[in-house]
Amino acid sequence: MFEVMLSGNTSTVLGDTLVVLVSMTLLLFLVKYFAWDKVNAMLESRRDKISKDLDEAAEKKKAAEEIQANANEIIHKAELKGSDILNNAREAASKTQDEMIKEGKEVVSRMKAEGQREVDSMKQRAIAQVQDEIVDLSIQLASQILEKEVTKERHQEVIESFIKGLEG
Repeated sequence: MFEVMLSGNTSTVLGDTLVVLVSMTLLLFLVKYFAWDKVNAMLESRRDKISKDLDEAAEKKKAAEEIQANANEIIHKAELKGSDILNNAREAASKTQDEMIKEGKEVVSRMKAEGQREVDSMKQRAIAQVQDEIVDLSIQLASQILEKEVTKERHQEVIESFIKGLEG
């Protein structure tokens, strides 16, 4: 086309330019008449859909943030409750331990007192038994003395036999 302009044939160039200009105008008119409203409606629809999707995304993000905040609050409350449960369990265990120690001391004290009473009882029985034996031996000695004539040697023998009886 530039060659034609250089060659000096301006009428052809002007004619071609006019044809292109008319064709372009006609094409724009036809596009405007047949397609422009449809393209505009499509673009408007696309803009509305994108706007709607962005709004939905913002709402979902807000809902997700609320859910996350609620979840964090629930987790925090659960941690506090768990901590309280642990503290209560520790306190209960400590009380139970103290009660068990107290009961153990009471049992030991009762057992000790019972043992002491048993020892005292056995001691009293042993003393009573020894006293009974002494009385029996004294009665035997007195009866032996009364049965026999008492001489100094015989008296010494009875005492020695009595002592041997106590030892044996």
